Amino acid sequence: MRIYFVPLGIGCFVLLSGCLTAKRVGGDSQILGPIHVHPELPGTADVLPESEAIWTLRRSSVDTLPRLAFDLQWLDRIERNLLANARRRGFLHAEVHCEPDSMWGRRIGMNCLVNTGRLAAIGQLNWEVMETGLPVETLQANSLLKSGAPFDAEVLEKERIRIAQTARSIGYAGFQEAYVTFVADTTESEFGRDVEVTIRLLPATRTIDGDLRAEPHAKFRFGEVRFNQVTDKGGDTLKISILDHLNSIEQGMVYNSIVLEETYRRLARLPSVRRVEMRMEDGVANNDSMDVEIWISSRPNMALELEVDMTRRDAAYGPMAQLTWQHLNPSRMGDQLELSASGGISSVKPFVYDATSLIPNSGEWSLNLDYQRPGFFPLRLAHVRPSTDAQTLMGLNIRRESRPDYVRRNFGFLWGNRFIENPALSSLVRLDWLEITHTDIETTAAFQSWLDEEASEFIRSRFADYSSVLTRVVWSRPELRISMEWAGQTLRTLAPTLGLPENASGQFLLGGVPFAQFLRAEAQRSWHLGTGRIKHACRILAGSGWAGKNFETLPFDRAFFGGGVQGMRGWGARELGPGSVKSEDGNGAVQGLGDMRIETSYELRWKWTDMWMLTTFVDIGNVWLHGSKAPASATFMRGGKWATVACNIGLGLRLDFDFFLLRLDAGLRLHDPTQPESRRWWRPSQSNGALHLGLGHAF
Repeated sequence: MRIYFVPLGIGCFVLLSGCLTAKRVGGDSQILGPIHVHPELPGTADVLPESEAIWTLRRSSVDTLPRLAFDLQWLDRIERNLLANARRRGFLHAEVHCEPDSMWGRRIGMNCLVNTGRLAAIGQLNWEVMETGLPVETLQANSLLKSGAPFDAEVLEKERIRIAQTARSIGYAGFQEAYVTFVADTTESEFGRDVEVTIRLLPATRTIDGDLRAEPHAKFRFGEVRFNQVTDKGGDTLKISILDHLNSIEQGMVYNSIVLEETYRRLARLPSVRRVEMRMEDGVANNDSMDVEIWISSRPNMALELEVDMTRRDAAYGPMAQLTWQHLNPSRMGDQLELSASGGISSVKPFVYDATSLIPNSGEWSLNLDYQRPGFFPLRLAHVRPSTDAQTLMGLNIRRESRPDYVRRNFGFLWGNRFIENPALSSLVRLDWLEITHTDIETTAAFQSWLDEEASEFIRSRFADYSSVLTRVVWSRPELRISMEWAGQTLRTLAPTLGLPENASGQFLLGGVPFAQFLRAEAQRSWHLGTGRIKHACRILAGSGWAGKNFETLPFDRAFFGGGVQGMRGWGARELGPGSVKSEDGNGAVQGLGDMRIETSYELRWKWTDMWMLTTFVDIGNVWLHGSKAPASATFMRGGKWATVACNIGLGLRLDFDFFLLRLDAGLRLHDPTQPESRRWWRPSQSNGALHLGLGHAF
């Protein structure tokens, strides 16, 4: 199908092309094939976007109607939908004519000639409030309709919803979208004049003595607020103190639908609440007040869950299972106590390869005790704004990892808070005030021999026993995340005063092992653009860590990894970097482990069907070390700067099950900084890459 937009007079034209194909299935029968419509000139989608009917037809021809015979009714349907869509977007005098095209041989094409005419604009705006009793000045504020803007039916519908929501937020509880109508005078638009639009607000109606009479809309105030709690077997009611804290409805307040919605959301977010219902009743004493009755249905206190998932870390991949016991509402304050046990196996690239290195080659298990409650405990709820949805988080965890190179045991304690920083931006802040960790590493004989052969304190410190006292701040919103954490700064300053012991290397000890001292920052920004079946996704990620005096390097679990299913997909996990280092160099750096990471990625996602998606992607970046003790080839500035930046392209396949997405990515290395300078760029004779299986999009 080729669609042409031809100008009238001195108007500009837009060209949009695609194809409607059909194939022969026995005899002379021809059937519809897939339809592809794509813009060829910038801005086409803004002028006349593809209609939903065409997208539905395409999906049917590919998925559910693969043998649908070609019929002229499809020409008429597409013609009508293109015309309706053009007029909804302001091309009021558009003309569309479609006819079959047999130039494709055994396939049938389609030619559509679309004469858009002049794009209509909004001229004079009139407001008619009639006998509604509504304050027109308040409703006019923040209007979406502006004189001179394109006449668009979709914008009119959004304005209708906005007006009704504004009216309900200032006390007019019964005002609905049906009371808003638009009268558009388009008779003069044919002669190049703007469209006059009248926004007409209708009064309320009531039947009196059999007659339908118009009257102003009533303005209400909130009356009495009553809570009714219904508990399932084994459940508990909530204390009135937490209900009062989450309730924003005050007696005597002007009716406001936004306040009702906020209260509903806060109550529904409590772990123990199954359902919330709000009922409005006219007050007995005054007919201009509305009593609010809130019904809360609670869940049973105890819950047991079994979850099967995949390990989602850059350096490990494999299945895992988790069994969780929950106590909902243990103190009747909307809190939650959770005990979980998890375990799994994974494939991890070992540092030392020997005959015992198998796939999967690692295992882990953990025990976690977590507690969560509303507010900033131990502060009283009265000192916390309910709109922040503040939560206090506490946790204990024990974890054991068995890898080909070592066995690592962790013990940790966490105390922190999480709250909404800006509801308009959906921004969330997490403050981990105190995270205490003790890590013990028991190396295998082969790995210890490798560490001894390296004879580098820089490398050995990566895998040394350590403890840490850490503070973390994370600020996030959709498509943006910024985090910063620091450990050991205050402890290192106070160590002499506290009388902490030192080892032979001059490191202060905490719990018999050196404590980590570092600063680590990371930021990630992503963009998702496009509608319909073609979408673009981009990501920029940057992070860096700096070790302090008490520890030679960043601990292994706080370093950055190069390659893998979530990063540079042309390399396996920990196969890229730092800088131009490769595994056989033996120059004092650990392959794939860095103090700094910078990456940018782009994906073109094509939704083939409702379930299948194809992607092409490009990844650019690497990990590096910094500091004078790091090998020159592992750094950015001393290792060749831009020559150490890696690049890969690839193809991906996505299988979308709605509740999770299965991803298969194949990456091809375009520029490999680990190769000699003469062989870093891709050649057909030395193609290298990696294949990755993952869950969910990479970003």
